Amino acid sequence: MVGHIFFSTVQLEDHPGISVYALGPLCVYRQYQKQGIGSKLVEKGIKECVNQGYKIVIVQGSLQYYARFGFIPIDRTRLHTIFASRHDMVLELENSILSGVKGLIDYPKPWQVFKED
Repeated sequence: MVGHIFFSTVQLEDHPGISVYALGPLCVYRQYQKQGIGSKLVEKGIKECVNQGYKIVIVQGSLQYYARFGFIPIDRTRLHTIFASRHDMVLELENSILSGVKGLIDYPKPWQVFKED
């Protein structure tokens, strides 16, 4: 194994029927970085999200890195997360779904230890 990617189901509070995944963590061991492995993991992960019927993926991460996959800063939408971080980003997997949703994206309890009060 040279790396891994993980996705968690999260809840869009005002739209419980819309399936949302949170990407994280993504890890590639240092000696294997800069070889495209992380990009392949993200691309494969996004493809699997689409195959499973998810409509939106969110991530907290590098604006430069995740923009290459189509993620945009969440503050360009009417969504927000429990983290309220400038690193919150979102990707729509179904055309125009972001224009019809608003509200809080809430994470499962294990994620909430990372929330600043």
